[in-house]
Amino acid sequence: MKDIFYTVIGLIFLLWLGVWLWNSGIIWIILIGLIIFAVVHFRKQHKTNKPSSIKSKSKEIIPVKVHETQSIESHVSSESDSNLIRIQNHTFLINSDILNLLYFTDGPLHNIAPNTEEPSAISFDLPLNIDNHFDELGYYPSYQKCSPNQRYNYLCWLCTDLSSVPDIGFAFIFLDCLERHIVNNEQIDKCVDLILKLQSILKNKSFSYYSTTSIAYAAFQFKRTDLISKINLENCSPQLQVLFKNQLSTTDLMNFAKLVHFTNNRYIKRYPDLFKKALSADLSKKYGEPYFKYKFKDISKLSKSPLMFSNMSLNEPMLLNGKIFALPDPFSSVDFCADIYKELQKAHNLVKDFLKIKRAADPTFSKEEKNKYQGKSKKRINPDTGYPMSTDKQIKSAKDNIDMTKDSIDYHRRQLNDPEYLKFLPKQTSAQKIRDKVYYDFLLKKAKAMYLYKCGKWDDAEKEWLESLFSGLDAANRLRIMYQKENRFKDAVKVMEIAWNSPLVQLMEGDYPELTTTFQKQLKTAKNKADKKTDIDKSKLKAKDFILLQQNSDELSNKYLNNNN
Repeated sequence: MKDIFYTVIGLIFLLWLGVWLWNSGIIWIILIGLIIFAVVHFRKQHKTNKPSSIKSKSKEIIPVKVHETQSIESHVSSESDSNLIRIQNHTFLINSDILNLLYFTDGPLHNIAPNTEEPSAISFDLPLNIDNHFDELGYYPSYQKCSPNQRYNYLCWLCTDLSSVPDIGFAFIFLDCLERHIVNNEQIDKCVDLILKLQSILKNKSFSYYSTTSIAYAAFQFKRTDLISKINLENCSPQLQVLFKNQLSTTDLMNFAKLVHFTNNRYIKRYPDLFKKALSADLSKKYGEPYFKYKFKDISKLSKSPLMFSNMSLNEPMLLNGKIFALPDPFSSVDFCADIYKELQKAHNLVKDFLKIKRAADPTFSKEEKNKYQGKSKKRINPDTGYPMSTDKQIKSAKDNIDMTKDSIDYHRRQLNDPEYLKFLPKQTSAQKIRDKVYYDFLLKKAKAMYLYKCGKWDDAEKEWLESLFSGLDAANRLRIMYQKENRFKDAVKVMEIAWNSPLVQLMEGDYPELTTTFQKQLKTAKNKADKKTDIDKSKLKAKDFILLQQNSDELSNKYLNNNN
């Protein structure tokens, strides 16, 4: 009852107060005050809840996924309007140092023909799209092949200072742009500075290789020796390393082993420090310090090898008005390769002799070696074939090598159909022409064989290598290794003998006496193994198989040696 009583008394009081205020006119002042308060409060609340125009525009220009920055309006006062470009209803503010380097196939900034196939060239006509999902670019990226969202994100990245790289593909597209300026001898210093900046941010071997090669090319081609101090030569191709240096370290020689056809790299892999010491000792004795020193009599007489740029369009002579970007290839010098081969062979023999003495003096040493190199890792077995298989990383590398081999073959064949390239090539002997043809005809088969071998599909790999047996000694060596792992010792010997007696193989390897000598030693060792292990031999090849191999040898020799076309 009390609550009702107080409520009634309160209502009567409010009614009396309202009548009094109405009659006195004060009520209007109160109402106006309430209206002003409501308006101010509403605007304040609306401003708090609604995103600001700066944030909204910032998201439109640069997605958070790529790079957060201020709105374009905040820069206009300090930047020139000429740095603003508008593509497909999107506005981008790009630093003038970067904008002046970009290529455009159309629009108001058009500066390169569309048929140039420049992968970094930007088109005003290609659509852009903002998507919350960030799609990474794949291998050999180009602006044209990007999705609308990827193109938008790339343009947004160009609006930054490039101090952060959200996708390695962005860096490669931009490198393509810089490479074209470098080969055309345009704005080289600016391009080099940007490359060095990206190199300091990225830890990517492929990017380091291509970008460093571009700088090294500028240094060599345009005699810009000042650029050499800015690059890490170890990131260059072996070809460029040799051209820029006048001496090679023990590490260099070990890294170049395959390039000089030194294939017996067991000690290099297992005992790198010991091998390096052996090299150092011999080099110091010969040159006074542990470096291999050399000097080419006439570098202009070396065969030239085209450079492979990241920018694929630069590797197409027809698209560059016949210009070929090539440098002398030191590894085309038989004498240079032979000298390095001899040093590696000496070191190999020294390590071999040392280990022989070590094993005799310490019987436990051999056991420790076996545990170290054979007992540590369990073999992976292909469940379908029962053969050992490599790691996933090695299998992927072998698969990627197939794709690269296809590209290399296509590139070579396009060159042979380009009259400008043929005009540029030095005159080849008949033997050199045959070697080139055989090499490229069987290159893909060998790459596939290696991939199958890594996958544990040894039977399939064997077929590919047998079909490639007469393209060089490498296929016979691969079969020898595989056969001996299967205890097929007689098969290993017979296949090596057939390959060695092939006239085509003799032509292919005739200029490399060190390689053929090594093969003969390996054949002798294989025969000794076959003689000693007859009780466990599991050879599969029959007499008819060897007859077919011999017929294949005769047919291929006739095809390439008697019909050179």
